[in-house]
Amino acid sequence: NATIRLNVSSYIGGQTNARFAFLFNGDYYFWMVDDIAISVSPSNDLQTLSTTMLPDTALGRFIEYHTVNENNKTDIRFQARVRNNGTIAQPNVRLNVTVRDTFNNVYFTGTSQFVPSLAPGVDTFLSVTTLYHPFLLALTNVAFQAVSDSTEQYPSDNTLSRQFTLSDSAFSPAQTLQTAHTQIGTGTFAGSSVIKLANYLELVANDTITSVRAILHSTGNGASATSSTQAGAKVKFSIRLSDPATGLPSGFGFGILCESGEYTITAADVANAAIEVPIPKTYLALGPYWLIAELN
Repeated sequence: NATIRLNVSSYIGGQTNARFAFLFNGDYYFWMVDDIAISVSPSNDLQTLSTTMLPDTALGRFIEYHTVNENNKTDIRFQARVRNNGTIAQPNVRLNVTVRDTFNNVYFTGTSQFVPSLAPGVDTFLSVTTLYHPFLLALTNVAFQAVSDSTEQYPSDNTLSRQFTLSDSAFSPAQTLQTAHTQIGTGTFAGSSVIKLANYLELVANDTITSVRAILHSTGNGASATSSTQAGAKVKFSIRLSDPATGLPSGFGFGILCESGEYTITAADVANAAIEVPIPKTYLALGPYWLIAELN
């Protein structure tokens, strides 16, 4: 369920008659569209379009990680792209970021530089001036909010939320709480019996790997859980270097630092919607690695 607002002024502005067509394009199921309204474009309407949690690139980390262990954390710079959807220029546009835990305790607040005047229809990239230094082992919610000196008429799209976890041992690019859910697996590729999926891991400090945790697609919990993952399916994990020629994961017989045994998914795993597979304890020096999941 979602509410979507679209500025159609450039299409129907000044017209005496207008029609809207809705096209559903899908393989199954259905959709419903309800409560359609046409209104005058608001004067004051900011929107946060996208967000970034930029790590310390000077340490060799360039992509976002949403779960970082204490040993491999970096400072984070919060950034967002903000658009003026209103009809008049917005004064002193800035980005406010607040980091809270699940008990609503505030860990961090920061504000970007001010844009003195943001013209209608224009977007800008804002960066919070103070870096966030994760310090407490916890799941946190990061709220990115676009504000100006005007009174906002549609505040519902001013804020986007992300999640960040500082952990004692876990390290992952995946968001802790998923804002959108998708799945991929052997059933996605017709005719393929073996599929390799990869995560790119940028270590900024020496570390050791001992196990790999993977989330299984599931609906429901416990005995009532249903899943497209089948008990009896097999998976194997490995840590690999990059192939110098391609930058992609190295192949069999080259650059494989360690790998788990072949793990067989059980009915209990499907019900739990997760597996944790031990991998031989392996020292990893700082630098980039590939974590490969080989599905059978």
